[in-house]
Amino acid sequence: MNLLPRISILFLAIIFMGIGQQALGQRSEGGLPPSFLISGLDNTFDTRAFPAPDMNAIYAEDEQNAVDAFPKPYRVGVSVPVNLSIENSGTWTELPDGDKIWRLTLVSEGAMALGVYYDDFWLPYGGKLFLYNEKKDQVIGAFTEENNNPDCMFATQLVQGDKVTLEYYHPAGTEIMPNLAISEIAYNYRGVSFDYVEKGGSLWCMINIICSPEGDNWQDEKKGVVKQYMKIGWGYYLCTGSLINNTAQDKTPYVLTAFHCGEGATVADMNQWVFYYNYESSTCTGNWGPSTQSQTGCAKKAEGDYEPGSDFLLLQLNYGVPASYSPYFNGWDRRNVPADSGVSIHHPAGDIKKISTFTLPAASSQWNNYGVLSHWRVWWAETTHGTSITEGGSSGSPLFNQDGRIVGDLTGGPPDDCEDPLYSLYGKLSYSWDQMGSLPSQQLKPWLDPLNTGVEVWDGMYNPTAPSPGFSADVTSLQPGESVQFTDMTAGNCTEWEWTFEGGDPATYSGQNPPLVTYAAAGRFDVSLTTSSSAGSATKDSLEMIIVGAPETDFTANNTYLQNGESVNFEDISSNDPIEWLWEFPGGVPETSTDQDPQGIQYDETGNYNVTLTATNQYGDDMLVKEAYITVGGPFAEFEADQTSILAGESVTFADLSINDPTNWSWKFFGGSPGAYTGQTPPAVTYNNPGEYDVKLTVSNDLGSHYIQKSGYIIVGGVGVNEFQGEDPVVIFPNPSKGNFTVKVEEGINRAIIHVINAIGLEVSRTILEEGNTQVTLDLSGEANGIYFLRLEYDGKSSNHKLYLMK
Repeated sequence: MNLLPRISILFLAIIFMGIGQQALGQRSEGGLPPSFLISGLDNTFDTRAFPAPDMNAIYAEDEQNAVDAFPKPYRVGVSVPVNLSIENSGTWTELPDGDKIWRLTLVSEGAMALGVYYDDFWLPYGGKLFLYNEKKDQVIGAFTEENNNPDCMFATQLVQGDKVTLEYYHPAGTEIMPNLAISEIAYNYRGVSFDYVEKGGSLWCMINIICSPEGDNWQDEKKGVVKQYMKIGWGYYLCTGSLINNTAQDKTPYVLTAFHCGEGATVADMNQWVFYYNYESSTCTGNWGPSTQSQTGCAKKAEGDYEPGSDFLLLQLNYGVPASYSPYFNGWDRRNVPADSGVSIHHPAGDIKKISTFTLPAASSQWNNYGVLSHWRVWWAETTHGTSITEGGSSGSPLFNQDGRIVGDLTGGPPDDCEDPLYSLYGKLSYSWDQMGSLPSQQLKPWLDPLNTGVEVWDGMYNPTAPSPGFSADVTSLQPGESVQFTDMTAGNCTEWEWTFEGGDPATYSGQNPPLVTYAAAGRFDVSLTTSSSAGSATKDSLEMIIVGAPETDFTANNTYLQNGESVNFEDISSNDPIEWLWEFPGGVPETSTDQDPQGIQYDETGNYNVTLTATNQYGDDMLVKEAYITVGGPFAEFEADQTSILAGESVTFADLSINDPTNWSWKFFGGSPGAYTGQTPPAVTYNNPGEYDVKLTVSNDLGSHYIQKSGYIIVGGVGVNEFQGEDPVVIFPNPSKGNFTVKVEEGINRAIIHVINAIGLEVSRTILEEGNTQVTLDLSGEANGIYFLRLEYDGKSSNHKLYLMK
């Protein structure tokens, strides 16, 4: 059968992505977001909505691309620019145990799925990031410090629906904060399926890699085949690739795929590509598989165009493949010798891993009549479970010969048709080896044969299970002179441990569990552990894990129990010389401040309010939350007695004058009987012994409590307090008064002192009557309305009276 005209040739680019209910993640450790596990948690938090793209314009572009003279990838999603970070968006919530979570929901109406892309991503030790959909039945994460990379770029895969929530967990005691800056969200509008009830996303004739006998002899090779979800400019696409071995056998994570899969992608784009391992069904008829094994980011090493050429792209992943993925680095055959038979292993339409079989010898072919025999043409054969072909999303997939070695990568072919299976064209590995140019960036040779052995065939290999280093610390934020106990948590058999403690004493240690490490100076310090065994070695670097000398935040206030409308002055008393302060005063005016000692924070509404201070210096920050620190409009205690000067054995009746609706009362009658009472109105209190006695009243309700203690309030005399045969030496008039009180004392009294005291025990007036002067006018017009107490002291005696000021 002849090839179709150029514009009709199917260019097997990335056109579909199928994602099931299984959580996805890039080297994620699993688990559930803390908010899922805590009942009664406030689920009101920041939501940011972004307008959907102009879908009419996008569909028009897609239609034009379908008939364009130069075939282009089938677009499934577009970018929606976002400029949000953990600093300018989201809501923090403190959990009962002192941990905190930050949550943010992103919305772009009408999307089938959303992906999140970060241009600044860095998580501290102990921090965890989760993402989930609106129904909370798809969760990805937890992402941890293991996902940090030097360029701080990251991407998290698609989450079903047009709403995605980010939830970051920050453990108590972790001083260093994360960097989370979101640059864009991937708005997927087609080619996305989350429904695996009936079938996967590929054509009906595709055959699962686990099926027998088709997949029996390919269970090693399949472990090197990966699904690629790729960002290219403002679009998102899919392809297939394969890990490929090199003659140094050093497990360099090279991935061979097609040039057209990455055509137009920038360095930044590739840093956010996502690679999925072992995405396959466990049964021949299964329709989905786990997608939990993945990693993010790659760099281009070499490439060759399809016009004319072999359409190859060699990538190097930013990190080694985790041993837990059981990766297989596939072998290769660079001879220009047709395969007698073989298979292609691929992810058609982004579906679970499939296998297509050819039993006739491959034939040399051109791509689109470009004039060079740069491709292998293979015809698909009928096998036990049917005739499996290739389709969009299979691009870049490896072609294996009968010996299980890669001989090419998929470019395309005629349109996919299960009823009329034809052939596919694979760029020859022999052509990609050294026929696309003389530079290393145009050849596979310098990368796959770094030892320059000249070999023509090379076998594949598994990644030996080297120990996977891990460790913990009993504390990560400390002060100079304090120590840390590190504990080895390495997975796998290990024979050697080499520790490095930047800024610590000791600075290095050889052995499994090091002694206490002391940090003498302030700073941010890395911790590194390299573990080794006969299978190899691996290193874990925990950047800035140990923070020494960060502030220890504390503060105080001049008043924490207020009437509505009153103000508070706050004072920072943090240690270690902070240079920046961020105060949060919910319920206050203003609600925030960056002053060291904010003044005049006014509270108008009744309630209990937290106060938060984050203090920062060059070594880190520390946040202190004082819960219900400010009480506004709570009850204020006040009372009065029917008399305050009595004879021994007499009784006093007290009246509660408290305000703001107290619900509990506690009285203390020092020297009285009874000595205490719980309730609003106490019984009469008897005083049997001469003296001056305090009275204290404490009131409370749900807002708080307040007390007042009046010192020397009750004066008890042995034979009468005035000792003038029952006659009082003082006459006061008028009483009540609007401001002026005339005080007249009995003649014959030598020098006398008149004290006027307000209800809270402060002296507001003092007047001296010299001998022979028996009358004086007291001006209290400048004082507030209320009850005042006049105390006359004379000849070693005293007399007490109430003044009623009513202006």
